[in-house]
Amino acid sequence: VQVSGGTTTVTNTLFQDNVIASGTDSALSLSGTTATVSSSVFKNNTGINDFNQTLGGNAGGAAILAISSPLTIRGSIFTGNAIENISTMNSGGGGVYNFNSTLTVDQCGFEDNRVSITGYPVSIPTNSVAFFNQNPDLQPSARYSGGGALYSGGQSTITNTYFNRNTVDSQVDYWQASPSEGTNPTEP
Repeated sequence: VQVSGGTTTVTNTLFQDNVIASGTDSALSLSGTTATVSSSVFKNNTGINDFNQTLGGNAGGAAILAISSPLTIRGSIFTGNAIENISTMNSGGGGVYNFNSTLTVDQCGFEDNRVSITGYPVSIPTNSVAFFNQNPDLQPSARYSGGGALYSGGQSTITNTYFNRNTVDSQVDYWQASPSEGTNPTEP
């Protein structure tokens, strides 16, 4: 379900076994809307991030993807949601991904949600080892990514909520040139 603009209310709804296949897909994708989700279940929604899923190439949120959409979630369950192959900064949240808006979560449960971080950003500012040695914060990586249950890139308030067995699997190492690569490093 994709919603853009206006006000969105989702109540007593089941989102189950949805597979993210392209663009800004998620079981529930919100863009520029003020949304309230209550008494709903998000179960076993999955996706492989082989595309730029959100603005700026960030990725996440197999259950809910909210971009510039103030979001309130109450009395809802998120279980078994997963995003695989995260390779961009500021990404994650197997269950919920919130970016550039407020997030309020109250009386919810997050169990067995997962995100795997496996790659590097597509856009690399330069391949100069000296540049990265002088600017380690620009080192290509999936840094600032994670959150097996949720990722929020905005003001967040979480109350009376439980998190159980949510995981982040990461196979990303610090990127540096091997001695044989000299000043032209490649990704590992």
